[in-house]
Amino acid sequence: MDIIDLECGCDTTGLTANMKKWMEKMQNSVNNPNLSLEELSWKDVSIYRVPAFVRDISHEIFTPELVSFGPYHHNNEELKKMEVHKERALIHFVRKAGRKAGKTLDDIVAAVDKVMKELQDSYYRLDKTWKSDRDGPSHFLKLMITDGCFMLEILEYAVNHGESYSPTDPEAYSPTDPFFSEHGVNHTMPYIRRDMQLIENQLPLLLLKTLVSVGRTDIHEDIDDYIHNLVLKFLKGGDEQVKKMGLRAHALDLLRHSLLTQNKTTKQSGKEGASGVIRSAVELREAGVRFRKSKTKSFRDIHFDPNKGILYLPELVVHDATECMLRNMVVFEHFRTNIDNGITSYVCFMDEIIDSAADVSLLHSRGIIQNSLGSDKQVAGLFNNRITKEVTVDPKCSLNEVREEVQKYCQRKWNKWRANLLHTYFRNPWSLLSLAGALLVIVLTILQTVFSGMQIYQG
Repeated sequence: MDIIDLECGCDTTGLTANMKKWMEKMQNSVNNPNLSLEELSWKDVSIYRVPAFVRDISHEIFTPELVSFGPYHHNNEELKKMEVHKERALIHFVRKAGRKAGKTLDDIVAAVDKVMKELQDSYYRLDKTWKSDRDGPSHFLKLMITDGCFMLEILEYAVNHGESYSPTDPEAYSPTDPFFSEHGVNHTMPYIRRDMQLIENQLPLLLLKTLVSVGRTDIHEDIDDYIHNLVLKFLKGGDEQVKKMGLRAHALDLLRHSLLTQNKTTKQSGKEGASGVIRSAVELREAGVRFRKSKTKSFRDIHFDPNKGILYLPELVVHDATECMLRNMVVFEHFRTNIDNGITSYVCFMDEIIDSAADVSLLHSRGIIQNSLGSDKQVAGLFNNRITKEVTVDPKCSLNEVREEVQKYCQRKWNKWRANLLHTYFRNPWSLLSLAGALLVIVLTILQTVFSGMQIYQG
């Protein structure tokens, strides 16, 4: 006699026990949905694994070169040699915590243990060996403390070593230290700076806040602000100060946020469905568009003045780590559900106006691109072939209105005629010579006609 599942009305004869168990589990989930629990699986996640199809394009862009932070690359054999230096930094941090705050390693472990669940939830699909095995939780706790203390020591030494690190300091590092010295700042920390911008190589800033809270009593500003300013000074340089923005998820998130900090006067749009793409910089110049550097360096500060025909773009310094930074930010925006696509919109816009080395040269002459990478051709290739590869453009991109305004300006009759004239006769020197020759012939013909008429009149 056939067996009929009374709940779903289907014949389950011949199904294996495992299949029946799976069906029962799925049916129970259908009957008793828990959407809040479902949301928790991604709500607190901020550190992600790069998809294989993206990683295969340029594997090295997403892989640490010198040091691992967090669990994803911890077992990379090529990075294991850094563990001894991490432990050295941990020892220095604990000694300072004892002297400045009267805290011990036990206090530090207890403080981080209280937020361990939040730290684990920050990582996308964290391997079970870090969570459920007998030594998993303690192994993860040790990893967080060691990596967190190392990152804090790096940040504080690089930013403050000229002020607070003196030879008489009992916790001072040796002048010959490979990391915590002038030599380390100049030759080693640039690699650490690059590795701190990888989406798979992040530590939650909550971890740094916890370590600072328990180990320091000499900080007289908001701890969130202190951590934010440390990270930004290390990653960007300069004296940029941020205040009261709320603790960001991690260093890459903070850096992205700082690049998108919007000027209050900048007009933004979420208009959907702009037609076509914008022309290259050289073609826009032929149509009468002029380029000016924006007043701020925010990647959102892109706008067009249709009355003057001026396109304002923020300054971008292109160097060896630019591709790494932008690609990892684009991946972060791809996964993070509660942020916009500001970086993605910017790189796609730049990809449209940069088609060749000539476009880069034009933007450089206007102070918009500062090229520390190499040739203008390399910069063009950066946007055309690498940063925007496999990138999906947001249909509600904030720059759609800018595109439409520029396109309308270029479609004005005079601008179209001007662009066609310049494109046809002034790009190629031979075409220019041909035009000049034709004009000369016309002028000579007119003069000859005038002189002939005068001779007839005088005769």
